[in-house]
Amino acid sequence: VGRVMDKELLIPSNQSKELVRKGYLNKEVNLGFRPNHVTIYKKVADMMQEMAVIKGTVLHTEELGKEMIIYTQINGKQVAVRAESDERLELGQDLTLYMDMQRVHWFDVGTGENILLKEKWQNE
Repeated sequence: VGRVMDKELLIPSNQSKELVRKGYLNKEVNLGFRPNHVTIYKKVADMMQEMAVIKGTVLHTEELGKEMIIYTQINGKQVAVRAESDERLELGQDLTLYMDMQRVHWFDVGTGENILLKEKWQNE
């Protein structure tokens, strides 16, 4: 279990073992993810093997044809999420976001290095 933005999240066992092995137990790390690895759709989230639920607030949206990017705020940090363009959202609206924990990246706070990148390349 890790803490992200004051919320406990279950870290996938393969990732948590590597973070511990590399000396990151009880150390602060940055969490990163791509907008397409987070969804506002529960039915999509239900297909994720390991999913985390976080709450966000709509800051603004950017229409991109059949899809849009929703810029949300989570504990003071701006996060981008992809959605279908027919979603009607209002500024300030609360959103439930579902994050695919198998697709997140962990970064060293001091160096910015992607901690598990080498393992990901070796396993693909």
